[in-house]
Amino acid sequence: FFFEEPSAAGPLTCTVTAARLESMLRCFVMPELQQRGILVSTIFMQDGAPPHIRRCVKQLLHQHFTNDRILARNFPISWPPRSPDLTHCDFWLWGYLKAIVYGDNITNLMELKNAIHRHVRNIYPDVL
Repeated sequence: FFFEEPSAAGPLTCTVTAARLESMLRCFVMPELQQRGILVSTIFMQDGAPPHIRRCVKQLLHQHFTNDRILARNFPISWPPRSPDLTHCDFWLWGYLKAIVYGDNITNLMELKNAIHRHVRNIYPDVL
């Protein structure tokens, strides 16, 4: 998922803000979890990046998860500091993708996004 804003030249990648994160969670993540029938069993984990702990994001998380299913800064169960080993994405996936994506000859943001999409699609499920 890339955060983008429309422009005359096409979509522009933009930074993550609390409003953009809240919108992505509300319009994409929560419906996907509901459609798959796993919202009630999902444990939501996020680090303490500033957009993650803003009021609008926290309110949305409280609407969908109980406190025992949220691991995040400023929640009853805090995200432990300096703990990238808690998630496979932090522990393995991002390093793996970075190594293969940057092996490509990337010259612009669109090529980077396409390379990320391509390499993610090529990961075998049993590897995950």
